[in-house]
Amino acid sequence: MRFTSTDGITEQEFLLDDVPAVLWTPDDGKKLADRPLIVNAHGGGQHKKAPSMLAAARRFVLDGGFAVLAMDAPAHNGRPRTEAHEQAIARIREPGGVAALHKLLSDQSIPEWRAVLDALDPGPIGYFGLSMGSGLGIPFVAREPRVRAAVLGLLGHESADAALISVPTRFLMQWDDELVSRDAALELFDSIGSQEKALHANPGGHGEVPEAEWADAVRFFTRHLR
Repeated sequence: MRFTSTDGITEQEFLLDDVPAVLWTPDDGKKLADRPLIVNAHGGGQHKKAPSMLAAARRFVLDGGFAVLAMDAPAHNGRPRTEAHEQAIARIREPGGVAALHKLLSDQSIPEWRAVLDALDPGPIGYFGLSMGSGLGIPFVAREPRVRAAVLGLLGHESADAALISVPTRFLMQWDDELVSRDAALELFDSIGSQEKALHANPGGHGEVPEAEWADAVRFFTRHLR
């Protein structure tokens, strides 16, 4: 376990059952059980402290006063790859390949996230995950009753679990996404079961989510977690 504190944020890196994780909290002395926590899941090929993850953590901690939890997904950032992982990655460009990989990884990551949340025992929980973070997050949000709100997106139709989501949900799509077709993204949004859901579509490619969406995500979680 390693602690650092910079610019009003405490960073705590730790292992739980060999799963690398990091927790960011404001430097205000408030107990974790008394503040909302955002589970922030990274995209494919990234890791828990990728630049985009650090930027998101700063926004949620400094602008919203949230705690933020991130973990290395299975088969990422040096975590062991099984033969099943290698086969799924090799088929990722085949029809249904992305969904198959996300299913494999989520079956492993959901118990890991639950174990870390059990150990931390935080306040109300929100989920933020785009692209692969959404692919792993949809079944987690659908099955984990502690999650009260979610921001998902940059993904196409691939999960029957979307219909089981009942919490307030914000879905982001990029209108010119080179990896996810408009029809696929709209189909996935339509399949989300929540009665309180909103679609935010912006021009630009897969990695060009505008800055305003990050500020809006802070407001969204503030409204539903506080």
